[in-house]
Amino acid sequence: MNLKGFSTLAVLLFITCAPTPPNWKTEIDELILKEKYAKALSLLENRLYFKHETKWKLSESKLIGKRIVRLSENRQVLIWAEEQTLFRWTLAEDKVESKSFPYIISDFAISGNGQMAVLQHKSNTANVCKITAYSFTDLSLLYESESYLDCNASFAISDGGNQIFYFLENDLFSEKTSLPKNPIRVAVESQYPPPFPKLKSKISILPFSGEFLIFSGIGGSYCFYQFNPNKEKLNLLSKEIVSPIYLPFEHQFGYVVSGKIGDLNLQPLVVTNNKTFLTKGFGIGYSFIHSQRLSTKDTFILSTKESPRLLQRWILGSKKESLPLFVERFWVLSNDLIAYENKVGDLVVGNLVFEEDEWKALEYFNKVRKMKEEESN
Repeated sequence: MNLKGFSTLAVLLFITCAPTPPNWKTEIDELILKEKYAKALSLLENRLYFKHETKWKLSESKLIGKRIVRLSENRQVLIWAEEQTLFRWTLAEDKVESKSFPYIISDFAISGNGQMAVLQHKSNTANVCKITAYSFTDLSLLYESESYLDCNASFAISDGGNQIFYFLENDLFSEKTSLPKNPIRVAVESQYPPPFPKLKSKISILPFSGEFLIFSGIGGSYCFYQFNPNKEKLNLLSKEIVSPIYLPFEHQFGYVVSGKIGDLNLQPLVVTNNKTFLTKGFGIGYSFIHSQRLSTKDTFILSTKESPRLLQRWILGSKKESLPLFVERFWVLSNDLIAYENKVGDLVVGNLVFEEDEWKALEYFNKVRKMKEEESN
């Protein structure tokens, strides 16, 4: 036998004789037989965090602080801040753009179309912040306001990036992102009163369909307004909002949570014939408040409150269905894709199609967790 033939035979013998890596199910079964439930749960948890196929890994975790994430109205643009850097990823172009700044980004807001951002950073003066407008599409736009804001104050930017809005002592100001720097008070607090005016209120502003939404209130009771920046006009939409969150579904369509504690509704906000209004919603439990809509009618995604956070899908009128994926946080994108953070802080994008092995891992996880609980009792 020549040397070439010998080496080929050696490789084949090695492949044939090498021990086959144990099947993960076999490994879990052995741990169950040995009553090593904690070890089995740890392996299954890692499997449910990391084994789902992802289409894109947008960012690996090397953070000191928490990643701040924002999503455009059409859910096709994801923008996030990591310390001094702002990142932008678009589903259509599938590329990540970034811009670094000479300060830590403590918060930021984006325009509804996901092309503009206004960044907040702490100033050298205690307990006050500065804001800067930035455009991903017009790199010449880098405008810092001279106003000093309370670091908890809400702010926003127009789709074209030509105006920023912010609250000073609860009055709403507008400022063009060009010289001369000239802040203008466009509305006062009495124009968007909260349900209980004698209580100190939290006021926030969010983009919606080329205009803005304003929440005014505290605790579980908010008034909800539409603000037209061109006409400087405010329109009351509801006095019964439970949480100051807006859940976008697509351009000119999203959801708010209305009602009162113990009697909650997920209520659609729509634009028809240039008129914005709330339509009849449907009752939900408290755990459903942060649900995000999928493309199928009346179908939503949420995650469990307890850690590890398990994704769940629910359809109006049906029970929740647990999905075989653990996440720390998530954002539903268009085309039923999902961006999420895993437990090591990576930001990834995947779909909601799961393999048989993934469903089996969830089945095992629930089974072993029950065994561990029974052992503890």
